[in-house]
Amino acid sequence: MSLGVSLPVLGAAARRVFGVAPPPPPSGRRVQSLAIEPGMIRHAGGHCYDVDLPAGMFSAAASGDVAGSVIEDGRLLGPPGQVHDLIRRRGKGGYSLWADPGRGRITLFFSTTDNTDPRTNGRAYGVVNQPLEFAGDWNHWHQRSWKNHSRGAYYLRRGGHAIPPPLYASLGVTDICNLKCGICGSQNMLTPVNRRHMDIGVFRRVADTIFPLLITVELNSRGEPMIHPHFTEMQEVMLDYDIFTRYQTNGTQFVARKLALLAKTRGDVSISIDATGDLFEYARAGAKWEQVDQGTRNLMKVRDPQRLGVGLYPTLTAKTIEGAAKLIDWAMDVGVDRIDFHVYEPIEAGVEQAPSQQQLDDLKRHASKADAKHPIQISVEFEIVKAGELPPVDRPPQMRYANIPRRDDSPAGHPEYVCMAPVQNVEIDLDGCVCVCCRTQDRRLGNAMSVEAFADCWFGAEYEAIRASLRRDSATPPIIDTCRMCVKHYTAGTGIVEFTA
Repeated sequence: MSLGVSLPVLGAAARRVFGVAPPPPPSGRRVQSLAIEPGMIRHAGGHCYDVDLPAGMFSAAASGDVAGSVIEDGRLLGPPGQVHDLIRRRGKGGYSLWADPGRGRITLFFSTTDNTDPRTNGRAYGVVNQPLEFAGDWNHWHQRSWKNHSRGAYYLRRGGHAIPPPLYASLGVTDICNLKCGICGSQNMLTPVNRRHMDIGVFRRVADTIFPLLITVELNSRGEPMIHPHFTEMQEVMLDYDIFTRYQTNGTQFVARKLALLAKTRGDVSISIDATGDLFEYARAGAKWEQVDQGTRNLMKVRDPQRLGVGLYPTLTAKTIEGAAKLIDWAMDVGVDRIDFHVYEPIEAGVEQAPSQQQLDDLKRHASKADAKHPIQISVEFEIVKAGELPPVDRPPQMRYANIPRRDDSPAGHPEYVCMAPVQNVEIDLDGCVCVCCRTQDRRLGNAMSVEAFADCWFGAEYEAIRASLRRDSATPPIIDTCRMCVKHYTAGTGIVEFTA
């Protein structure tokens, strides 16, 4: 039986996709592969199957996880190193290579990508006695990313051999806004806030420290990022790093220079437009509809659909939902790619109300009847009600797991962690300090102003304790109170432990 893949082919793929060659195998260890015949496979309960492998094929001095790769019809399975009970319950390609020196063998516990029986599904399975570097994002993606940095060797010495780098960063570059919208919690806080912009020097130091490691940066703050006095300089920096960038904006700042740089950007622009005309100006106090309308049309004229996606992110209140039908018509005329309607959540001292269920149902019915041939995609509260053909933006393929708590059987749920934020995401505040996420900005864990400082933070004991407390097999609740409440909110009634606040 053929494995359907060869190590030279994987090496060539690594060079093509990542621009680097895979590292050589560990010294003194010959690369070996073994085809798994159906008769070797036993059912181990649920979606899990096991196979005994010769111990001499692997380097394993003690019991526990063993490094290696499992292949299904020429593609890597993963993620590896899963808890065996999770493999039984969830499956979906997860596996574990487990050493038992007492028995003198290695046992592979694995599942298939679609949870079918590997003994009868007709696919070819095999195992290789080392991680196939860079061939997928399961095992050594983190080494590729650490080595992207000019000081990657330092990161690896500090702990990068065991802990992957963050994939995403959310930068709060300002908490100042040019509007005063009644639906915005960050601009209507009862507690006074010393509003300011991030210093451009701080931004550059953060960029030098972590941008080479990342696949996505999001400019997401309590204000309007595009009013920052050095916004075009920030755009230039992100273009220099060719990093996928997500912008959240109110659409009032689409002026010539910023548009010219957006036209070169690889990323997504999400515009907060809730309605059209007078109703828009009611919801977005201080904005002028004519300016936003023309600015958005200008953006659509200059953007490259191969590189930049453009969508609307309307907030639905009991009032603005009355203009949702006209907004859909306008969006189709302008040519934006998608509309993601979401429901308003009441804020401190807010006067708006959320729409009724009847209003939401009516909107879903109306959106579902939009011209099926038009490429726009429309969702209401994360439910796609009108399918669309989104442009082929060159988005990073590794956006797999959500940075908020998810069930383990959710497509966006990681098999080992209830929440992936402390594993793959960093929140950077106005001073360049690092927090786990936007909900935990009152707990700074360090800063990203230098390689040394970020290594101290990312590999530090406090970060590791937070990660451990958010594992699905953790015996204790999350150590951050906000995390406890967040986990409870997003996973209540799903069979996952509901920690009390």
